[in-house]
Amino acid sequence: MIKRLLFFLIVLLVIHSVNAGSIGMTPTGSKLFFEPNLEKTFSFRAMTPDPEQRIEMFVKGDLAQYATLSKNSSIGGGAFEVRIKLPEKIEIPGNHRLLVGAIESLNADGAGIGGLASIQVPIDVFVPYPGQYAEALFKLENVNKGNDSMYELSINNLGTQDLFVTATIDIYGEKIKENKVKSKFINIGIIKSKEVFNDAGFLNVSFLEPGIYPVLVTIDYGKKINLENELKIGYLFINLTDYSYIFETNKINKFNIEIENLWNSKISDVYSEVIITDEGVVLDTFTTPSYSIQPWQKVNLTGFFDATNLSEGKYIANIRIFYESQMSSKLVSIYLKSFSKNNLWLIIIGVITIIFIISLGIIIYLELKIKKVAQGAKKKNKK
Repeated sequence: MIKRLLFFLIVLLVIHSVNAGSIGMTPTGSKLFFEPNLEKTFSFRAMTPDPEQRIEMFVKGDLAQYATLSKNSSIGGGAFEVRIKLPEKIEIPGNHRLLVGAIESLNADGAGIGGLASIQVPIDVFVPYPGQYAEALFKLENVNKGNDSMYELSINNLGTQDLFVTATIDIYGEKIKENKVKSKFINIGIIKSKEVFNDAGFLNVSFLEPGIYPVLVTIDYGKKINLENELKIGYLFINLTDYSYIFETNKINKFNIEIENLWNSKISDVYSEVIITDEGVVLDTFTTPSYSIQPWQKVNLTGFFDATNLSEGKYIANIRIFYESQMSSKLVSIYLKSFSKNNLWLIIIGVITIIFIISLGIIIYLELKIKKVAQGAKKKNKK
């Protein structure tokens, strides 16, 4: 039974690996706005590494009835076209998707579709919403203290009517949305139906202190869109955010130190030195490997604390972090505890027992399932 299960899993893995990369298609998709009775032709190319492999082409999705293929199959891939002819009207506004696909045929003669590998790419047709409707995106660049921040604003008119639009970017005091520290008004004007407005510029935030500031963008076109973001203003500092504090006596323990880069630039060669003391007496000192840390990234520094000759109790650890010719430090309490080997063995035995019971239950269930299927097949054969 176990051998059969292993064989089944191996077969699944092999099939998955075949699906992962044995067929491709270009381009990766298209987008367009709906127009009544629109006729348009799209060119695609299916690709496979096997020049003898037959590929079947297909379309599906809620627009499949409006699409026709220039060919239904090919050997070894090749070019084909999809022609769409849209109706006079599509009742439901929003995005409608036609999927164009290619699939490897299982049978050498190409009869039937039940392929080993397949791919699908979308043709998206957007039906504008009746009246006024817009969607927007806003991006803001994090900076270091003393610099201005660049923003990008995109507003897409997805309705049937033209829009008169204004936008306001408001920056508030750190973690408080009551005290506004910076505001920028943008008089956009008219955005026609199906058109996109894009704007980019700088916000003067060089006067702000390091920290995280809430940002609210309000877009007004008769209706309002509110977009929330945040502005991070950094300074050259590595912050200690977490650390290990419980260890085991009579062994060498991993000592993990989590740090965060609060500088909006990469900091190289960051490492930590830890000094363990008891009433001022140094018991152990170790250094972690060095890392390069990206802006606002958190990483773990790992060293090894030798507690082979130490007893249970509370100790002091001086965690010192070195970076860019600077050093920050923190004194923390750590604790050593002894763990009984007998208790550890009981835990291990308990875990093994639970795993064994679960595995046995799965095997019994599968055996019963197979027997039930076999009995059903026998009954059908007798009839």
